Parts: sequence; structure tokens; C-alpha cells
Amino acid sequence: MQEQLPLENRPCAENGACLEGYTCVSSTCIPVGGTPLAAPCLDSLQCADNAVCLLPGIYEHTACRDPCQKVFEQSTCPNGTFCVPGVNAEHERVAACVPGTEGTVLAALTPPCTVSCHALACGNDCPAMQSCQPVGTTQKLVCLDIQAGVPLGEQNAPCDLHEKQCNPSYGCYLGSCKKYCEVAVTDVCASQGATTCLALTNGSKLGHCR
Repeated sequence: MQEQLPLENRPCAENGACLEGYTCVSSTCIPVGGTPLAAPCLDSLQCADNAVCLLPGIYEHTACRDPCQKVFEQSTCPNGTFCVPGVNAEHERVAACVPGTEGTVLAALTPPCTVSCHALACGNDCPAMQSCQPVGTTQKLVCLDIQAGVPLGEQNAPCDLHEKQCNPSYGCYLGSCKKYCEVAVTDVCASQGATTCLALTNGSKLGHCR
């Protein structure tokens, strides 16, 4: 007698259909919501508790991860995890909790970047389609991907380093885009309707217009 395949290993029907409680991924039926957090996955539907199937980024493999709301913060993630932007198995931008602390996760973000200002112009050393942005409580500058086709905010526009991003000449500070500036040069801030160039950290020559 021919051995029957377990339900989760059965091939999908020609129209992609599976039995109730299963979904078709890569031509194979897999259980909906049957894969626990941190376990490998192929599709977000298979992850338990509304988790997302997060593709590799600063983490090692594709796995089910808790979704979160505030990237580069711990506040919306379980203890021992940190919220980062990423892409799920469906190739959609998501925010998800990955193992680690702010320090360990930010240390894994590459490459770090610098913003340099000369007179009224500021630029950064990130590759094309990336922007140098301050992240975490330490305001570490790292290169983040820019979403293609999405309007980029300028002075005082709302931002969140994820769905709402700033023009590369601006940094996202406390939820608002602020133009980068050289602390000793105030003219650039006057053009933004701001009064001063506030240093990013004590003693820093780089600041943002406020």
C-alpha cells in the first residue's frame, strides 16, 4: 500500500488550493498559524499569533517574529528583543522584533555613516538610495534604505524611520525631520524657519536645525 503523505507535506492542487487550515507555499501545503516564534518559515500565514515571517537582515535566517510599531526602540517588543525595519516573506516592508538589546542590534547594523557639512551644504557617505539617520537612544548614525516612490519629508515633517522617511539632507529627530547643519553656521537654519543649529551630541560639530 502506498504511504500517505502527512497533510503538511501534500502538494497543492493545480489551482493552489489546500485543505482547510493549510496554505500553499512553494507548491506545498503548510499549516496556517502552526509555526512558533523564532522557528524557520516560508510565509507569514504559517506563523502563530499573527507573527510575520521576516527575511534575513541583521539576523541569521528567515523566521517568525513578533510585529512591532516603533522601529529602533524596545518599547513595543517583548523583553530581550528590539524593533527593526525589515521585509517579510511576501516582500512587504514590516517592523519586527529581533533578539538582542539596543546595543547588540545597532552594533550589527552596517555600515555606519557620517554627515559632513561645508558652509550651507551637508552630505553623507551612504550608498545611493540610502540615507544617514540617527537611531536608538544613542542617536547612532547608520545608513537606512530609502523607499522608492515615497515622498521624503523636509523640515518639521513627521517621520518614523520606517513608513515616513526624511530627505537625505534631513535627520529624523523625535518624530520630525530636521535639516542637518554645522553648529558654527546658522544661515542654513534661517532658511528653514529655524533659529539655531543644535549639536547632535555634546561637543559635536554636526547638528540639526531647531
